[in-house]
Amino acid sequence: MTAQRLYRVHVHDHGDQGRWLAQADYARQPTREMIEALPVLHEPGRRFEVRVCLVRGEDEYRLYGWLQDGIAEPDAVAAKADGISPDQFAAIVLEQTKARIAAHYSQWQADAEQVQVIEGPKYTKVDLGTEGGGFSGKYMIENATGIIYGIKGYGRVHKGHRYGTLATVDEWYWGGYVGEKRN
Repeated sequence: MTAQRLYRVHVHDHGDQGRWLAQADYARQPTREMIEALPVLHEPGRRFEVRVCLVRGEDEYRLYGWLQDGIAEPDAVAAKADGISPDQFAAIVLEQTKARIAAHYSQWQADAEQVQVIEGPKYTKVDLGTEGGGFSGKYMIENATGIIYGIKGYGRVHKGHRYGTLATVDEWYWGGYVGEKRN
């Protein structure tokens, strides 16, 4: 007889490594959307560690995990309404990136830097680059909520890298390799 196989998701507060906040078992491997539906993850202002494990009999094997900020979907939709547009966000990213390039390299390199905004059905892409050198993906903004994410590859959102919303752009520095929260 083979041991029953299931997938277990553990969630705990990232600051308190020893105490689990939630556990859920699934008959098939859960999707990110299934995991993000767990009520415990909908507490804004907290940072969670999520672990997905394979359970066979008494043994539990860790498959993968990620860090995630608390989800605030209803508030994020409201924040988008109060926030700036993706074009205004792109202009801020470009301005801060040009200032960093001018301070560390040369002014002509800073002047060559450009931004482009490409709207899609679910996400708006913000790309940086130069006309002669091409553009690279930098951020993706979820159209429904205004949440700003990093990317895994061009056109592939990385939900593990969240950089606030269009309403909280002023709380971040955008001129570096990734967005950095200001203190």
